[in-house]
Amino acid sequence: MALDTEQSARQPASRPVLNRRRSVTVRLPVWPRRSIRARLQLSHLFTSLVPLITLGFALLYTSAQAERRIFEQTQASVAGSLARDLTDEMDERQADLQDFGRIVPLRSPDRNAIKSATREFLNRQYPDMVELAVLDLQGNELARVNQERTYFDNQLINRIEDPFFAVVMQGLAHFNVTDAYNGQRVIQLAVPARNGIGQVTGAVVAQFSGQPTEQDLAAVPIDTGRSAFIMDANGNALLGNAPEALTGTRDLREWAATKAAVATLRDSYGAQVTAARAPIQHGSWSVVIEQPTEIAFGNSRQNTYLLALVLVGTGVFVGVWAVLLARELTRPILQLRDAVQNLGSGHLGGTIAVARDDELGDLANEFNGMSERLAESQRAIEQRNTRLSEGLSLARVIQRDLLPHGPPPVPTVSAQAASEPATEIGGDFYTYVALPDGRLRLVIGDASGKGVAAALVMALTSSLVEIHARQEAGPADLLMRLNSELYPRFSTSHMCVALLVAEFDPEAQRICVANAGMIAPLVASSAACSYMSSYGPPLGVVDNVQYDETTIVLEPEQAVIFISDGIVEARDAENEMWGFGNLESTVCSAADNGPTAIVAEVLSALKRHVRDTPPTDDMTIIAASLSVQSKGDDAYALVPSADHLHSAVKSAADRLP
Repeated sequence: MALDTEQSARQPASRPVLNRRRSVTVRLPVWPRRSIRARLQLSHLFTSLVPLITLGFALLYTSAQAERRIFEQTQASVAGSLARDLTDEMDERQADLQDFGRIVPLRSPDRNAIKSATREFLNRQYPDMVELAVLDLQGNELARVNQERTYFDNQLINRIEDPFFAVVMQGLAHFNVTDAYNGQRVIQLAVPARNGIGQVTGAVVAQFSGQPTEQDLAAVPIDTGRSAFIMDANGNALLGNAPEALTGTRDLREWAATKAAVATLRDSYGAQVTAARAPIQHGSWSVVIEQPTEIAFGNSRQNTYLLALVLVGTGVFVGVWAVLLARELTRPILQLRDAVQNLGSGHLGGTIAVARDDELGDLANEFNGMSERLAESQRAIEQRNTRLSEGLSLARVIQRDLLPHGPPPVPTVSAQAASEPATEIGGDFYTYVALPDGRLRLVIGDASGKGVAAALVMALTSSLVEIHARQEAGPADLLMRLNSELYPRFSTSHMCVALLVAEFDPEAQRICVANAGMIAPLVASSAACSYMSSYGPPLGVVDNVQYDETTIVLEPEQAVIFISDGIVEARDAENEMWGFGNLESTVCSAADNGPTAIVAEVLSALKRHVRDTPPTDDMTIIAASLSVQSKGDDAYALVPSADHLHSAVKSAADRLP
């Protein structure tokens, strides 16, 4: 099939013509060209080698891994055998030195007797012992002998600063590899000398030649390891023929810090080395056997390369045939894909010509019908969206009209307000209710949720406020009356409304507040800002709630700021909230300039913070004070939304640096 044209969802057009020319040289018999199923069967006949190739590679991989595991296990086994032999040898030497420590006369005043016993023990027990010393509790050498001589008293030293001494004084044995007096590497073993009741009375320090151990390490079979050596916990080679290119490398140090028994390391030349280790039970040492990876797996790699070459050749042959065959099979499918992509890009209603009588022809017919049905559905959806958009626009206008459009009805109360929903319509609202005795009730609310649901709750709540605001004695009574009517209505939808009622008494210069889930009012002046202590649960959550009232005296220079949570929770592009700290600092800086300046400065600061980040919650702010005229502002210039405050915000922003 060939897709020659596409049509939009709104305009009919003639069907495209199928191009019957073929540029592929591979021609299939007539019977597979009549059926996609036959073509797939023919393709499977030639691609049956693929599972065989997959199995061959799997066997190849398994064989290589098995050979690697066998070699690593052999290395680990040989290292473990050497480690056990060295552990047994050190245990035997430690036991003999401890026995000697019990019989040597450390407290004898006769130094010659101690030297004689030390010399006799050295000659009798250890032909491979290089040196033996006996120390008292202060670290002073009482005797020191080697196979060549016995040291005089003036040649004996204090060894309290040696690393082994503190360990031995705690009753423990200490192992170390160091250099002897003749320059050869020796194994130093220090054990505590004890009296008959087990108390530590001194120390016995012996140095054993490292040559027997190095001979054992050098006897490792050449096919198992190039070299074997003893390594400490820091990756340092202590004894043995450690390769210079591997000693001190980062890989060796990192491996020494882990508990892994085998590892593949890189030496200083970048060559890979396969190594295994087994721990020696003394001194945190390990026996390490290493072999260059190229030698360890040389034969395995040759076999792997040969088998891989055969498999690759077979795969190339099958792949070439599969590509040629798939080109013929997928040509109409690719053309149908192009039509689907056009459909997915929004060009509904386009069709393709049907010039085949196989399964692809049936698929083309189904596609044409689907495309036409989608075009009809798109037109219906666009019509519904247009009606919905018009309805939301009208709802936004109506909702704005529900908010006060003029100054508070009490002349002695100056107020400025702004409200902006996060979407077309929102759940924030406010209103002013004048009482007959000259008091003013200011109500601000925030319905749970957003959009249409919050707007409906807002409309219901604002209607109830208008009905009962003048009937109830105080703010708390009004909240309880509203809660009693809203609770049964919200029991099914689980909605709620946060509402705050503030009653201004200009004659007494007081404000009385009852709060049901809103942010507490902020009382601000240039000197200080503080929140009124007024809290309570939102309306519609709990039945029969008792709300408390908080009353304070309001000074002429003080302003009271009421906000919804969308003000302090406004976020910038980095998801950082504006927060209470910014609110307080902004309000305090503009407190002396009256409510209009306060609202303008807050909105200007918010705009600088969020920049182009879309709002996530409705935002409402009201600033009010008990002054007839704000300083430098119109006391009755009410701004019902952020749009109406545009000029004031721009003026405040222009004054900023």
